[in-house]
Amino acid sequence: MRPTRHTAVVEGHRWGRWALPTILVTFAVLAGLYSLVTPVFEGPDEIWHFAYANYLANNGGLPVLSIDHPDLWLRNSAHPPLYYWPLAALIAPLDRTDFPSAFRFNLASPNITPGAHSDRPNLLIHGRNEDFPFRQSVLAVHLGRLLSIALGVVTLVGVWAVARQLAPGNGTGLPLATVAVAAFVPQFVYGSGVINNDALAVASGTWTLAALLALMRSRSLRWAVLAGLALGIALLSKIGMVALLPLPVAALILANTDLLPWHNRVTAGEWRLHWRARLIWAVKTGLVLYAIAGLAAGWWYLRNWTLYGDPLAWRLWQVLAGGGRPFPSISQFLSDMAGLFGTYWADFGVRADRQWTWAFAGLVLVATAGLVWRIIRRDWPALNWAGLALSAASFALLLASAVRYSLVITDIHGRLIHPALAATSFWLVVGLTGWGARFGRWLAGAVVAGLFATTLLVPFLVINPAYARPLVAGHELPGQATAASAAFGGAVELAGFELPSSHIRPGASARFVTFWRTLAVRPGVVPDTVASLALVRPDGTVLGHAETLLGTSVYPSAEWLPTDLVVATTDVTIPVGVAVPTIANVWLTVRGDSGGLLPTGQGDVQDLGRVALSGGAGCSPTVSTTAIFGGQIRLIGYSLDANGLTLCWSALQTISDDYTVFVHVLDQQGRSLSNADSQPRAGQYPTSAWLPGELIEDRHPLVVPAGATIQVGLYKLDTLERLSLGSSGETELALIP
Repeated sequence: MRPTRHTAVVEGHRWGRWALPTILVTFAVLAGLYSLVTPVFEGPDEIWHFAYANYLANNGGLPVLSIDHPDLWLRNSAHPPLYYWPLAALIAPLDRTDFPSAFRFNLASPNITPGAHSDRPNLLIHGRNEDFPFRQSVLAVHLGRLLSIALGVVTLVGVWAVARQLAPGNGTGLPLATVAVAAFVPQFVYGSGVINNDALAVASGTWTLAALLALMRSRSLRWAVLAGLALGIALLSKIGMVALLPLPVAALILANTDLLPWHNRVTAGEWRLHWRARLIWAVKTGLVLYAIAGLAAGWWYLRNWTLYGDPLAWRLWQVLAGGGRPFPSISQFLSDMAGLFGTYWADFGVRADRQWTWAFAGLVLVATAGLVWRIIRRDWPALNWAGLALSAASFALLLASAVRYSLVITDIHGRLIHPALAATSFWLVVGLTGWGARFGRWLAGAVVAGLFATTLLVPFLVINPAYARPLVAGHELPGQATAASAAFGGAVELAGFELPSSHIRPGASARFVTFWRTLAVRPGVVPDTVASLALVRPDGTVLGHAETLLGTSVYPSAEWLPTDLVVATTDVTIPVGVAVPTIANVWLTVRGDSGGLLPTGQGDVQDLGRVALSGGAGCSPTVSTTAIFGGQIRLIGYSLDANGLTLCWSALQTISDDYTVFVHVLDQQGRSLSNADSQPRAGQYPTSAWLPGELIEDRHPLVVPAGATIQVGLYKLDTLERLSLGSSGETELALIP
């Protein structure tokens, strides 16, 4: 394959000599932003990573674990300790006596309590102790996150070193584009902003590849030593990095591909001479490399073998991490692989991969098509093909390890492939720039810009809203809210509420908003409280009910400060089949963590007012009328059968008063035979709830003897004042059976 001058590589001079430092600084700022926005211990397994470092800082020596009596706080201590030692040194001078007692798990999270449900992703409940200025263990966490950010920068420098060796002779454009893509992979930036041993695994895995590429090029003993040291660091970073153990063998084999027949024509004698020398070099170099790696990391695996009978402590780690997953079905395995791909790009602890996978899949497909187009056109930049094969081997080994991991652990993450970040980013750029010199450069630039914009916006549009505390800005009730003052059991006070402004239809969900304050003088005094809302019809029938943990699982009432005004939203779904139209009173109750109702000064129930439910089929009278009462209410018509009289009403405007309907049955002499006075629909749907233009079917059971007449009208119950019919002054409408 021949390189052409139209290699579609981003030209280095357009970036300038400050391009790489600018990318590194931008990445560090973004990772710092993620570290500040992501709540403490919400990073993947972050609390367990911190617990391990905290143990080292307090005790100095490594813990000895027991399979029969596992210490779950030290579940991550089955991993090698190299990441945790500098972390322990960073946090050792700080006061961490509040760990773990000051941090409460969110029991509503299904990841904490199997079968539970939470509308928020948080694994822990986050109180004011986490606010700036940081103190105690919270300060230690944020300081420890700086270590991950620094390792992220080290990783990107390694990506630069790898890309420079995979694309020799292409200037700095292709390597810079590779670094930019890697630097703005959203999940990599997120992972670099939290405490996690993946930060060291990714950095050491990247530099292992870079050192092996340099060894293949220079055949220098110095690079064999450095590659062995990088591999040793990788083996001390995380259990899964043992997947890279075969990589040096692959590098030593690929370093001699220049002797293959399609590279050079040599005689049989020359071939044997070269291969003998190369074989001796490969064996010596391999022995040196693995000896250095063994000296760096072998002691850890020997310790595991001595203590647990397993150099990887794999069984111990499975017990601590909750392994033992049943072998997945084909559909489960495919779902895991889709999750592995999606979480490589975006997850953030809120499972964003489920919504974003398609976008990143499209990006990979475009890059893959660019590679195919390069093959068709035979248009390649100058590439180190042996090095590319090694980078592919690195990716394949890590992928195989991740797949093996998915067979025993349900929770699979794409960060397991981030140690191959340099390889994946490089191939992505080569594919994107494969669409032609000019368009390829534009496409690669657009992808980098898109990744940067996505990474920049995620903290503000995804992470922060997901964990935001439900506080009302300014600690004042919104103007549309109704003020209230109802104390529940000395724990919380209802400060105000908002009811739905429009009518609710059966099958729909109505949102009710309440505003609360704590009655405690400091956090931790009152219990977590749950508010219950019930919609109750005037006859006592409950039409809908829902409960809300006040403050949600993000900020429950036990954590509130007296200055907080906390908003709670409760969605009540009205079952299909409810007889409408009708009204319902909104009844509010509050219970504590013991389950009992908290009393108010007026009992257990606070009545917030009423809402209206509508959406019935209307009515179809057999006799039509044109009667209008008080210029507000029109009688559309009526029907009379053996079950009684059915009136069909319609409001001409919004009605402020509740009127009572009277139905009088008179004999031929005008004497009253029976009266049927009630508010419309037997008091279930008063006139003040009617919507203009709405048809209301109003049934009145009665018996009408032969020859009798019916008089209908409306009046106010408190004053007995009747509504008149038009301008006639009449207040009764005579109906003829």
